[in-house]
Amino acid sequence: MSSETEIGARRLPSYVRFRDLRNAGIVDNWEQLRNLVADYHFPPGMLLSPNTRVWDIKDVRAWLASRPSDCGAIVWLHAALKRAERSDTPGTRQERRGTESEFGRINSKTSKP
Repeated sequence: MSSETEIGARRLPSYVRFRDLRNAGIVDNWEQLRNLVADYHFPPGMLLSPNTRVWDIKDVRAWLASRPSDCGAIVWLHAALKRAERSDTPGTRQERRGTESEFGRINSKTSKP
C-alpha cells in the first residue's frame, strides 16, 4: 500500500527551468529559446513568478520526441524554412510573431514601409 506522500508525488508535475534546458543541450540562450517557441512549437512554459519560468518535463519530452530523427528530414526542414523566409517581405515574420511575446518585448529593426 502506498503512503500519502508517494501518491501526492505522483500527481504533482515535474518542472524544469531554463538552466536545466541549457544543461540538457536543448538551448544555449534565451533568444534561441524564443525562436524555438515562435518557430518550432517548443512549449512556452509557464510563469511561477515574474522572473521564474518553468516547463513541464512531459511537454519538453513530447516536443523532443516529435523532432525529426534523420539528417535528411532536418536538412529538408531547414531548406523549407529558408525558402519561406526569402518569400516573406521585410517585417512579415516579425508581424507574424507580434512585437510582444510572453517573454517580453522583442527587439527588432523597423522595416521600411
